[in-house]
Amino acid sequence: MENLVHKFLGDTITEDELQMLKKWLEDPKNKEYLKKVLTTNYELDSAYRKIDAENAYQRIVEATSAATKQVIKLRRKPRTFLNYAAAILVVLGVASIFYLSKEDKAQAVPFEESKQVTLQLEDGSFTALEEESSGMITNKKGEHVVRQERNTLVYTPLKETREKLVYNILRVPYGKRFKIQLADSTLVVLNAGTTLRYPKSFNNPESREVFLSGEAYFTVSDHADQPFIVRTDNMNIRVLGTQFNVSSYKNEKASSTVLVEGKVEVYKGEEKKISESISISPGEMASAIDGGFEVMEVDVMKHIAWVDGTLFFTNDPFENIMKELERHYDITIINRNRQLDQVRYTGTFRAETIFHILQVFQRNTEFEFEVKNDTIILDTPNTQNQKQS
Repeated sequence: MENLVHKFLGDTITEDELQMLKKWLEDPKNKEYLKKVLTTNYELDSAYRKIDAENAYQRIVEATSAATKQVIKLRRKPRTFLNYAAAILVVLGVASIFYLSKEDKAQAVPFEESKQVTLQLEDGSFTALEEESSGMITNKKGEHVVRQERNTLVYTPLKETREKLVYNILRVPYGKRFKIQLADSTLVVLNAGTTLRYPKSFNNPESREVFLSGEAYFTVSDHADQPFIVRTDNMNIRVLGTQFNVSSYKNEKASSTVLVEGKVEVYKGEEKKISESISISPGEMASAIDGGFEVMEVDVMKHIAWVDGTLFFTNDPFENIMKELERHYDITIINRNRQLDQVRYTGTFRAETIFHILQVFQRNTEFEFEVKNDTIILDTPNTQNQKQS
């Protein structure tokens, strides 16, 4: 039932769901639970004003009693393409963060051309993947290639490995995440706006090689005689068995990898130049900058929080945050207030609307925003009011 409360707060609840919520609220025992949900969803306001859960409760009761959708008033009206409802306190900070760049050799189709997760098979055929579906995916010949289990693709190792090395391509558009278990049992979680090109079966006895554009979290299966290699345009990562995050978006400033456990080597160019590689330890990030690498200790959780849908900002400039918000919510943000670019924020957001996030930012920095379809326009203070007058 908490999901219906979230839908009500996000203005995405249907009439049938509203009736269900109304019936549920008829039980007095549910009142305290509802207050708890409301208080949790408004934790971010605790530093600014006292939460009146009773008042919020009454407003929901009034709306459900009238059997009509009534949004708890926000400074901007929520839209249905952003339908979440909770956040944690955001404050100003001072530091810098490296983000990731360049696409790989996967020859990715522009993400704006498809709003669905797509799988391109070795024969060139495309399959749009519904995240709630399950079943076997076949090629043009009717041969079984991979099994889909809801939001995960599962490849089965082939007993015969003499066949030609062929690649599949998984593309995840903005606003979505997807998982894949490769034929060697390596598990990969793909973030929004990511393309992974990988062998249907790892037939090369010397290495297991995949190509990445975007961001992915790898849990690599340990094959001592067959190292696992992730290739991006700016850096390559060589491992045996470990957990690490790789980020290499083409619209970011630097490619990087963050090691969670195990050991990895990062290098540029081909495998023959492995002698020029550097190794990183758990808790370290290697970034490809100015033709070389920079290694630094980092908060690992910041770099892997996206795996469970969390936005984690630590003293990040708004210019970088804006790109992450665009990918996470599948929207376009036009910033006409350039002073915002270097304003830094710290905070964790788990299930909230983009409007809620921007409103929290507004408490620290003066700016206005408006929504036009799937585009958010940021302006300097009072600009919107002047346009309307």
